[in-house]
Amino acid sequence: MLDYTGDTAMGFIDGELVLDEFYKGMPWQIGLRKFYPAAGGKELVFYLRPLHKNATFLPDLDPADVPDFGKRDQVLEVKGLEFVPEYYCVIKY
Repeated sequence: MLDYTGDTAMGFIDGELVLDEFYKGMPWQIGLRKFYPAAGGKELVFYLRPLHKNATFLPDLDPADVPDFGKRDQVLEVKGLEFVPEYYCVIKY
């Protein structure tokens, strides 16, 4: 999960765009299982673009999700990156 405020986010594996997301005010849930095993051991690189104060889609967002630009013309903030296992199993014998 990538929690960010920005215009768009993209994920690349070996320089190839494999994921993209438009900001909508909630963390980006990323499913990595579809890239395994082909991408196993390869680098995943994220590229994020800042959100501009005059972005045309801002009125479509919930007002609580529109960042406070203050005196800035753009905002880019990464609040967190978390990897959450999809499955968890405990075997006792």
